[in-house]
Amino acid sequence: MEIKMFTQLSNSEIEQIATYHFNWWSQFNHNMLLSEKIAEFKDKYAKYSNKIPCGFVGFIDGKLAGFCRLRDDMLDGRYDEFSPWVSGLLVLPEFRGQGVGTNLIEYAKSLLKKFGYKSAHLWTDQAPDFYIKLGLKYVKQIEIENGKPADLFELDLT
Repeated sequence: MEIKMFTQLSNSEIEQIATYHFNWWSQFNHNMLLSEKIAEFKDKYAKYSNKIPCGFVGFIDGKLAGFCRLRDDMLDGRYDEFSPWVSGLLVLPEFRGQGVGTNLIEYAKSLLKKFGYKSAHLWTDQAPDFYIKLGLKYVKQIEIENGKPADLFELDLT
């Protein structure tokens, strides 16, 4: 799998990734707007490759397979003590079960180490077993949008 930073992509590729993100996550967050997601991905996650915030994408045979972002803020600042965050991991359905998510998490860990972090966190309300399988440490249950529960995990980078 080839991995590229968002900074290496064209505007149309960033728009495509933001649209995939919107199409998946807007079913859970009905206040999300596509135009805002595209602007956020371009202005925030495609700006840096050497620090947070940033984003990266995995390709298999030249086709977009999945993507992920690293950020320092999450959930309106309610859990700042767990920064930095691995966020928005999404593997396109036709590439699931092929190691894309694992490769993206490993890449996230390598970037975070390079940036000088000793740990990072992520939350999930859909795939806790995937993160347990990868060896992430369950921390606790947290409250996400609209009071919905999610599992908080830690990535040990030491």
